[in-house]
Amino acid sequence: MARGARAGGGIPQASRHPDCRMSRPAMSGQRRSSWLTSGASALGVLVLAALIASVFLFEWRGAPPEPPETIRPLKTVTVDGPAVTVRSYPARVRAQREVTLAFQVPGVIEDLPVTRGMRVSRSDLLAQLDLRDFETRRDARRAEHELADRELEAAQRVFDQGAMSQREIERIRTQAELARAERRLAEKALEDATLRAPFDGLVADIFVDQHENVSAGRRILRLQDVSVVRVEINVH
Repeated sequence: MARGARAGGGIPQASRHPDCRMSRPAMSGQRRSSWLTSGASALGVLVLAALIASVFLFEWRGAPPEPPETIRPLKTVTVDGPAVTVRSYPARVRAQREVTLAFQVPGVIEDLPVTRGMRVSRSDLLAQLDLRDFETRRDARRAEHELADRELEAAQRVFDQGAMSQREIERIRTQAELARAERRLAEKALEDATLRAPFDGLVADIFVDQHENVSAGRRILRLQDVSVVRVEINVH
């Protein structure tokens, strides 16, 4: 009876709840799920920490350095020699030839075709007076000369015939020579009423105006030959 009672006093196996058997597998699944959740959380924390660390590391290291600048070699030459002293002196540039032109006869300037700074060639017209009076005087002297020559020819025939004295033929001959000289002076005055360039040059200055009445010898313009220049330096 005692064994039966002891045996009967124990917990019968049939009386155990069937849920008690299922509690272990359920508890194992919950533990596995909590481990997965914990592992995922830990992995996320590690990834976040790695990102933060990479950001701080990038900021600490800074941007990648720029490539170094290429240095190109430069060839230099050292010149040895005595020191050069530079001195300045006042100087003046002059033309090799310079002439001031003037009329040798008085008159009124009729033509003045040049201007200051104008280049001219040899024999170019520079200035000219009114030629009418000079041409009239030349024509008159030419006529007087021709008349004197005819008178001399006639007197010479008479003298050769012995009908004229030596004194008379000399007087007529002198008059013819004077007429010839007057003609030459009139022709020369006509030539002097025109100024032409004596050489190739530059009109440096003009001292009169067109239609101005000028006297003989008054300067009209200055002409310079600039093909060769001369430098005058004042060295103190």
